[in-house]
Amino acid sequence: LEWVASLSRGSGNSWHGGEDPWLALGRLATAGDQQGGIGLGVAGGDVRVGGRAPARPRWRVVLDGYYTWRAFEILGEVSGGRDGASDEAGDGDSAHVTAILETDVNLLENSLLGYFQFLPAWERRAGKGSMNLELRSGFLWRVLPGLSLSAEIRQIAAAPDDAGHPTSLFAQIRYRRGGA
Repeated sequence: LEWVASLSRGSGNSWHGGEDPWLALGRLATAGDQQGGIGLGVAGGDVRVGGRAPARPRWRVVLDGYYTWRAFEILGEVSGGRDGASDEAGDGDSAHVTAILETDVNLLENSLLGYFQFLPAWERRAGKGSMNLELRSGFLWRVLPGLSLSAEIRQIAAAPDDAGHPTSLFAQIRYRRGGA
């Protein structure tokens, strides 16, 4: 088994300030091998979300895993938790469940990666639940050492509002000197 533990105060927070934001993290996982692995993580603390907003309690539990067979890989993660009330917004506690399921195919000695992602998210706030679903598909092609091309298409398949379900396309050409 492998494990990781961490305690953080966050960037730019004074040790002697009026508020004390902090975050504790822990993860226990099977030792990664060529075929697959599984892990369980926990995070909790008083966290600032956005700028100088007041710290609010937040915790998450995460289960993740992967399995590889030849050029194919399947990865998954599901997390759930709660966010404490924000006194400024008066929005009360909220519960969250998010997930990602990804399938990959690696071709041409790992220089071409294609993937598909399924990303559902559920939130319950003030007694009302909402569901989001996003689908993503894309590729990454390492053309030469240091030069890669990538593109991704994203589709919002379900959202709690009536704003429609937009499709977005992202493309990038990346050059890193030194071939990394």
